[in-house]
Amino acid sequence: AREQVATLFPAGGRVIFTSGATEALNLAIIGSGKKRLAVSAIEHAAVLDAARFVDRDVTVLPVDADGLIGADVAIPDGTGLVAVMQVNNEIGTVQPVDALAARAQALGALFVCDAVQGAGKLAAPTGADMIAVSAHKLYGPKGIGALWVRDGVELAPLIHGGGQEGG
Repeated sequence: AREQVATLFPAGGRVIFTSGATEALNLAIIGSGKKRLAVSAIEHAAVLDAARFVDRDVTVLPVDADGLIGADVAIPDGTGLVAVMQVNNEIGTVQPVDALAARAQALGALFVCDAVQGAGKLAAPTGADMIAVSAHKLYGPKGIGALWVRDGVELAPLIHGGGQEGG
């Protein structure tokens, strides 16, 4: 199953199974240990709420009238993690996630992508450091998600006391 799910993502990295995309996104955002965050204004609550939990002053990246983030949007210096969804779950806007990932990484930040709406329909964002998906959007059962993590990216666990998914 892990090998099959891995085909949704770029080559390499590792797949961590979760209870859904909300847990995957929380693991990425909180587990990264980054304290200064930037997220798009139209992120799912799973991203917005986790980001606000970590950083009360999270930078909210604006979108235009079509819900699109400009690839040249200002990302503040010192940002440790940028989160932008691949496809908006309400209006369907497809974001330039690979360009945004490159910008974030040029600033030394990690880039996490909520790819729930695009998984299996669009190519995976190749520039992301972490990508979250949910099984029920791919005709799988509810209550299953996954977080793909690029090789070299370390995450602290959210839940302690078990050895599941490598701790």
